[in-house]
Amino acid sequence: VVSPNNTWSDPVAVSAHYNMGAVFEYYYNKFGRKGIDGKGNTIFSIIHVTKDGQSLENAFWNGAAMCYGDGGQSLKPLAGGLDVAAHEMTHGVIQRTVNLEYKFQSGALNESLADIFGAMVDRDDWLIGEDVVKTAVYRSGAMRNMQDPHNGVNRGEPGWQPADMSEFLQLDLSQDNGGVHLNSGIPNRAAYLIADAIGRDKAEKLYYRVLEAHYLNAQSNFVDMRLAALRAAEDFKTQGVFTQNDVNAVRAAFDAVGIVGDQGQERPPDLPPVSGEQWIAAINGAADDHSLYALRPVLQSGNDIVQLTTTQVYARTGCPITTSDNGAVVLFIDGDNYIRALTDQGESVISRQGIWNSIALSPDASKLAATTVYQDSLIYVFDLVNPDQSRTFHIYSPGTEENAYIALYADALDWDLSGRYLVYDAFNRVEQARGGALEYWDINILDVQSGKIFPLFPPQPKGISVGNPSFGETSDEVIVFDYVDLNSGVDYILAYDLFSGQLGQIASNGSSVSYARYSTDDRFVVFEQVDAQGIPSLYMIPLADNRIQPAGQPQLYVREGQRPYWFAVGTRTGVADSRREQPTTFALEQNFPNPFNMKTVIRFRLTRPARVELAVFDAAGRQVAELLNAPRRAGEHQVAWNGTDGQGNALPSGVYFCRLKVAGPSGNLVRTRKMVLLK
Repeated sequence: VVSPNNTWSDPVAVSAHYNMGAVFEYYYNKFGRKGIDGKGNTIFSIIHVTKDGQSLENAFWNGAAMCYGDGGQSLKPLAGGLDVAAHEMTHGVIQRTVNLEYKFQSGALNESLADIFGAMVDRDDWLIGEDVVKTAVYRSGAMRNMQDPHNGVNRGEPGWQPADMSEFLQLDLSQDNGGVHLNSGIPNRAAYLIADAIGRDKAEKLYYRVLEAHYLNAQSNFVDMRLAALRAAEDFKTQGVFTQNDVNAVRAAFDAVGIVGDQGQERPPDLPPVSGEQWIAAINGAADDHSLYALRPVLQSGNDIVQLTTTQVYARTGCPITTSDNGAVVLFIDGDNYIRALTDQGESVISRQGIWNSIALSPDASKLAATTVYQDSLIYVFDLVNPDQSRTFHIYSPGTEENAYIALYADALDWDLSGRYLVYDAFNRVEQARGGALEYWDINILDVQSGKIFPLFPPQPKGISVGNPSFGETSDEVIVFDYVDLNSGVDYILAYDLFSGQLGQIASNGSSVSYARYSTDDRFVVFEQVDAQGIPSLYMIPLADNRIQPAGQPQLYVREGQRPYWFAVGTRTGVADSRREQPTTFALEQNFPNPFNMKTVIRFRLTRPARVELAVFDAAGRQVAELLNAPRRAGEHQVAWNGTDGQGNALPSGVYFCRLKVAGPSGNLVRTRKMVLLK
């Protein structure tokens, strides 16, 4: 909004600007924080936001700006609410500190912290949105009430929230991202009780300490919030700011709402690496030959380099090559953009059209993700077991309430070990009001069950792009990627631990994009580097135990190689002896870990090829999830389960039974194991 004579006739613009300044001053005067990113960069508000040509009855943080609609039947213009502005701006602060995932309990904490600081800025009460609601819809006169989350209305009415864990709502991702705006009432009530006992001044210090000290991580749950608050309280007690009574009050507040215990979110266990012959697939980097090769990780002679095919491979993408977890099939995109398969039966074209740009095969080879050469903003996920369940996803830039469709296309793709989540990079273009456009790459994670998309990182500074992400091979909690600084012309190979929130630099790669991949045991990274003559070569670097930092210097692996893809031909058994014979007994092993909190691994053995049905039943005998229904070869197999049903809904704590059924020549073979899910 610009005025040539300092006359401001739009009250919405005035309110948005005034409230933004008030929130900035709060964070600066209270904590010395310079704006959302802490570095004093420009803060943006967008007003008069519409949806489908109609006034938007909402406000949201889109990852880069506070966005305000003008309301309608239930709300007045949202820019008029000081606590609304503080809430949305705090979403940005959260994103720049602990970066809580916007789903389930971590998403509810995201909402709760935004409410807490909304009430600290607009500190005359514990109501949220009381200045922008219309009482015809919000009968209580507020969107939310932190003191009384029931808000004077009945369950299901606008403004009602659970007040303690006995009322916690088990919702799936399609329902408010797993209840982020509803279940936030529980930690909200705890925050009110803390402030009521020790005062607002101490309470706001406590909660900002949790953010500033990174006492939460992206996947933190309500118990993690309890532990983080107690840790912050102990910090201030050591400094003489809090008393023991203050610490006790923090503990009592969480006890009062049923957030109890001393065990927060546990790191999911690693899977054993695939045991078998190790290979690195790569494209010939010669100017006149882009054929496909397989190389042993340790090159001792010419026999360690095998040409898989003379077919030319498409090299203008981050992911032209992919394999199944067991290495039984190699897929690649040829120079005419057809998808081809290499198996022990030979080479074949498996796509009808030559339109494909990038591909990624899920570890169990049940799904193939792909993008086309067109700027269509789509990711295709082909179900190779049940083709009628194939889906197409229109990618977007996720916000807390509304999504922005600014991505032109996706490129690099990689599946997590469960085959549910797909990490990808996307090229975005945002038209600027004064002409030109802002263009950049970012990284997101797609939940293919729900279709929800989650950003991996907050928006980067101008001139910074992130891309070419790839999950670890034994853990979904680490991702290696390229960090491209166009301002300096340097590419850095970085790795991110999703659980701890830690970021590590593995190597500086000059001006080359690395297309880095983890080894099958996550002990090395192999990557590409182009020299001054434009010739690509492959390098390896050993990793520290945390898998996000180096344990040595990069070493040249092979010249004239590009787009490396490390894989093994074998099974993920964890058995040291790769010469082990086929199993002699049919068995379903006990899942590990058990009991489990977030994810467990189920292993079984087959003495011969067979169709396998693996399903989960509750204590009443009702099937709640089908994990596998497909042919499997003889050998050892494993499936990961994350405690959700077939629609992606989080299941409650309790006893469940895993049943393995295998069709045999004289009838079905059935085995059952008991599993305990604890949340």
